[in-house]
Amino acid sequence: CMQLSQEVVEHSPLYIVSKREYYDTTSVQRRMYAMQQFENMQVTYNMPTAHIYEGAMDIERLIWSLKEMVRRHESLRTSFGIVDGKVVQYIHEDVLFKVGVESVAEANVDAAIHGFVRPFDLSVAPLMRVKILKVNDEKHIILRDIHHIITDGTSEGIFWDELFKLYNGEELSELKYQYKDYAAWQSEQEGTVRWQEGEKYWLEQLSGELPVLEMHTDY
Repeated sequence: CMQLSQEVVEHSPLYIVSKREYYDTTSVQRRMYAMQQFENMQVTYNMPTAHIYEGAMDIERLIWSLKEMVRRHESLRTSFGIVDGKVVQYIHEDVLFKVGVESVAEANVDAAIHGFVRPFDLSVAPLMRVKILKVNDEKHIILRDIHHIITDGTSEGIFWDELFKLYNGEELSELKYQYKDYAAWQSEQEGTVRWQEGEKYWLEQLSGELPVLEMHTDY
């Protein structure tokens, strides 16, 4: 019979970072921060969405739920800056978060959506904007624009799931960890033997002449 061997890999656990003036950022956040400095990249990392809500909406309840999400998730109260040449993140206890509400005719919805997206200043939190378009009493459109530096595809699913749970009166369990805890963990991994081995592997994989991607594009 075949004998299977398993490699035992030790992982250092996450821990809750103590409160401080500013915190480490992840490698992904540092890359996005650098790219944001180029003029032609000003809205490249914006992640706008438009959700159609059909039926009667309790607008005040939705606004409360949005503000509760900002209170709950530190990423939605995060801004970025440079300290000693390093990109850092600031977690704010309170931020000025306003939800716009606008009545709009059906014929003007597209214009309202396209005019919603604009650049973010990464030094000013929150890096998220929300506007509710009221088309009529039975149709509303929730516009939200958020910068990729504080969210990703998985986070987006969590955001909308939790938002509508709050709106529907459900209670959410308290969060044990926040993103800054992961950022601190990742910073500690940089420079370790395993990290260096991974870096060496990818430098070898991407060495030499690389093929040019030929991807079909739209617009």
